[in-house]
Amino acid sequence: MLVLLPLAAALMLLARSEKQFLAGGLLGFAASFKVYPGLFGVYLICQRRWRALFGMIAVGVLCMVLLPVGVWGVRGAWEKHLSWYQNVITPYHAEGTAGVIGRPYRSTNQSLTSAVHRFLTPIRAGKGKDMRMVNVARLSPRTAERIALLLRGIIGLGLVVLWAACYRRDEAPAARAALFATVPLGMLLIGDPSLSTHHVVLLVPWAVIIGRAGALHDAACQRRLWIAAAALAICIIGALQTFRPYSPFPVATLTLLVGTIAIVISDHRAAGPAASSSCPCIP
Repeated sequence: MLVLLPLAAALMLLARSEKQFLAGGLLGFAASFKVYPGLFGVYLICQRRWRALFGMIAVGVLCMVLLPVGVWGVRGAWEKHLSWYQNVITPYHAEGTAGVIGRPYRSTNQSLTSAVHRFLTPIRAGKGKDMRMVNVARLSPRTAERIALLLRGIIGLGLVVLWAACYRRDEAPAARAALFATVPLGMLLIGDPSLSTHHVVLLVPWAVIIGRAGALHDAACQRRLWIAAAALAICIIGALQTFRPYSPFPVATLTLLVGTIAIVISDHRAAGPAASSSCPCIP
């Protein structure tokens, strides 16, 4: 929730094209708590929102450098950052997610990577005394990791192409909000550990779809309200311990991603020839 609040405020400011530096600063504040919102930096570059990008960098430096130095001094801040590097970054590079957290593919980890490992390798999917295995194949962990990396790469590259190709300075606020909503979905799908609690950021795309369909009487969003309803139903079911090993949250995330991308494409098609020429990804 501490991350969701600045994301929601940044969404409002960026959609309105107001106080861009502050909007970026809010994203930098969120990224200083959890690294995943750092993906917004790529989004801001692709959308050429330079003031917001500078705001994100400035607040990131403030929260990650200046404040630690002010509290612990230069040496204390350096030691804490070094400890984070040695205990998180180094083990992650050496062993992947398993080097950072024990039993990285347990049911509470609802990332795409975790789902791939649970379904394609013979590992226990539950936690505690839950001994269920839900694998449909018996691949090696190395092969499963390569498949997960490929899927994450496809999603990440696809989002970057979407953000860069669909840049338009005079985009309508509702269209900017829809494009913004794809970023937290990418955060959840690209990240290795993505706990069920991290999926609170799904409120951003839900708010965009439902808000547009209701308050703006958007026909395109009204036709796709079933996507929001389906994703909500999947998450409600997925919250039950019985179904969590079957990776429901990545399915809900992918469902919302398809919906938001479809809305973005509809926005650019409806905007006329000028928008189509600036967005070559759209036929």
